[in-house]
Amino acid sequence: MMDDYIHDLLVRGIASIKGGEKDTGRKALERLLDLDPSVEDRLDAWWYLSEISEDKKTIRDYLENILANEPSHARARRKIAILDGKLKQEDIINPDKLTAGEAKVVEGAGDRFTCSKCGGKMVYSPDGSAITCEFCANQDRETAGNGSTGEQDFFLAMATRKGHLRQVDTITFNCEGCGSEFILPPERLTITCPYCGSAYVVKNRDSRSILEPNGVIPFKIGEEKVKEILRSWFKLHTPKEPFRVTSGLGMYLPVWSFCIEGPLPYHYQIEKDKKVITITAEDYMLESNILVSASTNPPNNWLSEIQKYDLGNVTAFDPAILSEWVAENYRVSVGDASLIGRQIALEKTKQRVHLNLENGANSLQVTSSKIAVVSYELILLPAWLIHYQSAGKEYHALVNGVSGGVRDERYDQENLGQKIFDFLRRSRKREFLT
Repeated sequence: MMDDYIHDLLVRGIASIKGGEKDTGRKALERLLDLDPSVEDRLDAWWYLSEISEDKKTIRDYLENILANEPSHARARRKIAILDGKLKQEDIINPDKLTAGEAKVVEGAGDRFTCSKCGGKMVYSPDGSAITCEFCANQDRETAGNGSTGEQDFFLAMATRKGHLRQVDTITFNCEGCGSEFILPPERLTITCPYCGSAYVVKNRDSRSILEPNGVIPFKIGEEKVKEILRSWFKLHTPKEPFRVTSGLGMYLPVWSFCIEGPLPYHYQIEKDKKVITITAEDYMLESNILVSASTNPPNNWLSEIQKYDLGNVTAFDPAILSEWVAENYRVSVGDASLIGRQIALEKTKQRVHLNLENGANSLQVTSSKIAVVSYELILLPAWLIHYQSAGKEYHALVNGVSGGVRDERYDQENLGQKIFDFLRRSRKREFLT
């Protein structure tokens, strides 16, 4: 059969190349391409021909042929990046044989955020555009960011240590109570863990090399405003006595943002003339701003809240933004998060495809092998994390640091009957958050 002959040409061509007989291998693979091979065999032939070619233009042609048929082909993308000078051969690692990088000592000094005119305290403006003096309103910086929030190429990152290890030296602090890790501004000497409430005077600060965030959404809601929001919230959603707010802290929470794309073949079945017919088609996935929490600590209700942040508010990361806040370090690697992001994007596309199917269609099956993460960003989102006690139990509430939206762990857990009972209790007045 012709298919067997074509595949035999592929096997013989690859074997010859691996055995050092490049001319013999080249002839077999070029003969294969003159026939009608499957897409998989054609991709393999192009790849091995690119491996033995010496002319850069010819190599690029083979690689571009591969990517035209399979945009997520990791080896081809990596080799194109090497040709373009975006990736160095010596930077490519074997992820199964990673070794920890050598820790570096970081001095605890840094920018001192004092006004150059009056010596007053400089704070980040709510819109993140400048650092302003609290007393004379002097602005020392016209723009906060000194870099770009540009997305990082996922394929290149995963081919190097960047996608697996921590990169930028900074000062971090680990809470002994719950194990959370935070990025600290150099001048901060005290910290209260937002999750377990443990209070510390920082004496020994660890130097860690981490991936620096690409962007950040600055806080727009301050402490007084969040107290007002919570008073209204607890008035409507009355906790059971005894009730007490035990702590509240504004902090930055890390999320990964992914762009995922690629062809998505699918098939489904419909019934016509009392016969079941299988319909085959293809869609194209292009999902950007797929957010995945990089923290393992916030309550589950945080996961639904992160999708409500407007990434149009993202500004380039500047360490100065942490002068008033703590930021949690990421606990979920970009590789692990990409798997979750890929699944989220797949479900969104499947829902869209399903809505466009013919009436009576069922048994939708999609093939996701060709979709891939193509870029990513690490973004810090502002949130107020609140701890309170109700009827002797501890609960979390999370307030969106931009919109003021509230996610209350207790309220999310309550059933319909409890919410109706809660509604009947709302007329009673209480004073909260003095």
